[in-house]
Amino acid sequence: MGLAGSLEWEVGRLSTGERQRLALARALCRKPEALLLDEPTASLDGHATGLAEDLIRGCCGEGMALLLVTHDRRQAERMAKRVLQMSNGKIDQPSESAP
Repeated sequence: MGLAGSLEWEVGRLSTGERQRLALARALCRKPEALLLDEPTASLDGHATGLAEDLIRGCCGEGMALLLVTHDRRQAERMAKRVLQMSNGKIDQPSESAP
């Protein structure tokens, strides 16, 4: 997750993006059966987003279920087998997408 250089730092010294990556790493190291992520890469740059997405996809490949909430449709299409979109508080017609 690109945090190797900051592992000895106090959490208060970490940037918002570093804290977000740390939280994701902490959640995934417990090897959950399912994970709900709300905008997991919102504060990350493109490189860190790619690292996070690769890690999440790897966990899903090992059987973890994932519910991902994002405003980034491209991210949803990169990450999901199934994409649901909400408009005016209702779910639109679902579409299928390859991970």
